[in-house]
Amino acid sequence: MILYFFPLITAFLWAAINHFDKYLLEKYLKGADVGSLVIFSSLIGLPSAILVFLFKGVALVPNWMTAVYLIVNGIFFVFSIIPYFYALSKDEASIVAPLSQFAPMFSFIMGYLFLDELLTVKQLLSFLIIIFGSVLLVFERDVKNKKIKFKFNVLILMLIYTFFQALNGLVFKVLLKANDLDFWTVSFWQFIGFFLASILLFTFIKNYRKEFLKVLKVNKGSILFLNFINEAMATVAGLLLQYASIYLPLAVVSVIADGTQPFFVLVIGIILTVFFPKISKEDISFKKLAHKIVSISLIVGGTFLLIR
Repeated sequence: MILYFFPLITAFLWAAINHFDKYLLEKYLKGADVGSLVIFSSLIGLPSAILVFLFKGVALVPNWMTAVYLIVNGIFFVFSIIPYFYALSKDEASIVAPLSQFAPMFSFIMGYLFLDELLTVKQLLSFLIIIFGSVLLVFERDVKNKKIKFKFNVLILMLIYTFFQALNGLVFKVLLKANDLDFWTVSFWQFIGFFLASILLFTFIKNYRKEFLKVLKVNKGSILFLNFINEAMATVAGLLLQYASIYLPLAVVSVIADGTQPFFVLVIGIILTVFFPKISKEDISFKKLAHKIVSISLIVGGTFLLIR
């Protein structure tokens, strides 16, 4: 039962990270290409790998191809973050974060196809409720033009993001079990992948490299420190989620973490808007807030139905 708290803690950390990411985009990268922030984020892979090696040690993998698969998995994990940052630059954190509910959908499909993981009727029902609640947030009433807007761009970006997030979790679990690898060994090689992703993005994408150097020059100390704190939380959240996925069905872990994240995002967003508007400010007018509360209530309610 205690394993269910791991994805819940992950959800809270992710919610804090969503607002942290939004703050970094608005404070240091407004008008800049978000790829520079991805480079900053993925640099955490190197110190993380070193810490794992120093404190846990790393067993040799059965063959070099296994190490390559793990490294590539880490690289694709970083690449998947790019559409998330673009989506976050276009909308509020409390709108973007709930769209991560598509990750459970992909996790369910992948778990069913490759891991023989089945869900009960009650779990399938809760899954549909969670997805329905998240999709509601994609629709927005345009008061000025008296029309209903569909945030297609944000939706597509988050679909790409959640697909690769689910794929990363699947590959992590399959490789760990198939090769009887230690959890920390798998994490070590994925952290190497994170760092290599930053090198690839810096080397081959000119705009990302240019913006990275510009931001580093202007805000060297502050952005490095803030990004280190942010990525440290992301690393802890990711490790908790991956550890839980070893012992619990992939779709269940994903639904719990992603299902409760919007609730934490909304609460943190309201607190920041009311008490710390310089850090983050969202639209919490009555109609907007009611819209978010209804959608997120469906998401959280579906999650609790799942784990009862």
